[in-house]
Amino acid sequence: MPKEHATRENWARLRPGDHVTVSESAHYSYKATVDVLTEDARVVWVLPESGDIRRAFDCREEIVISRMGDSF
Repeated sequence: MPKEHATRENWARLRPGDHVTVSESAHYSYKATVDVLTEDARVVWVLPESGDIRRAFDCREEIVISRMGDSF
């Protein structure tokens, strides 16, 4: 399954308030809370636990966002 498709499916399961892990690369990930998703779940905004600014990700980016404790 192409990574873009798998990521989009995962994001469709997310809800505002979910605690997630955001993996921007094999070497960089962090904990965050889902803030907002577009209706089609193609764009997700997260609030990093570190207090950094809110971040937005598009499903076409090579980003993996998964709920803590879930393995998609």
